[in-house]
Amino acid sequence: MRNKENKVKCKMGIGKELFIFLLAVLAGAIVRLAYRCISCLREVVHHAHWVIELEDLIYWIGTAIFLFVQIYYTSSGSVRWYFVLGIGLGASAMSVFLVAVRKWYRKIVLRGKFVGKLYGGIADFLPKHLKNPGKKDRIKIINR
Repeated sequence: MRNKENKVKCKMGIGKELFIFLLAVLAGAIVRLAYRCISCLREVVHHAHWVIELEDLIYWIGTAIFLFVQIYYTSSGSVRWYFVLGIGLGASAMSVFLVAVRKWYRKIVLRGKFVGKLYGGIADFLPKHLKNPGKKDRIKIINR
């Protein structure tokens, strides 16, 4: 009886492996999106170099903890090759998605007059820094 119970507990079906892979893809996408949020913050608010390095250190420590927890809960702490592949695939897919969203956003903003007439002037009410972000719109919080 004991052998049957151990086999049932240790046996992973293809369905569970696929679910773990999809969770890994989601984890990779979350990690990439989190870094993109940090880089957007850097575009809006000017940072000193040491603050950027501190942000990156905190990001990578948080990412390591997040991925460790994901690996621990999804595959009982053992690193599986498809989990690592899923993280890479998820981060790559999120990068492609972010580039596509940026292109769509620029098309909408460049055609702001057409979109504004079509949707009742919504695009005309976008703040200046959303239409064309530049150095003038940055906020300095910490100087060197």
